[in-house]
Amino acid sequence: MNGVTYLSKLNGTLLEASARVRRLDVGLPWGVAVRAPGGWHLHCVDFYSAAKTTLERYDKILGQLMHLTPLGDKVVGASLLDLSRATTRDVVPIYVTERSLVSTRSHGLTTGDFSPSGDRYPCARCAYSYVCPSLPST
Repeated sequence: MNGVTYLSKLNGTLLEASARVRRLDVGLPWGVAVRAPGGWHLHCVDFYSAAKTTLERYDKILGQLMHLTPLGDKVVGASLLDLSRATTRDVVPIYVTERSLVSTRSHGLTTGDFSPSGDRYPCARCAYSYVCPSLPST
């Protein structure tokens, strides 16, 4: 199924939700949302070419961001249609603590701390690598 067909069959509304994480507004992926008990269920289409472990990290961050969406635009679930694999992944909200991935990453962004994390992985492994100001411009 192609992305346009998938989204048009939902008969939903375009939703551009964001979450407030420490003093930082972080946008969720845009998509078509349909009403669900307690808020909205977001449907997104994309090419997710990353490895499974990276996708699991992205899903975890998305779940944490969903938990932090405001009541009026509460995202209570998400379905991600992966056109590169022809599969759909479902993501649910994940409770956020001070040590949660989304919390620690946003803290680094708001305080200007872009040093590698304790595991010493290079920046390309970070979910926010595409907006990191410490990367050299090409």
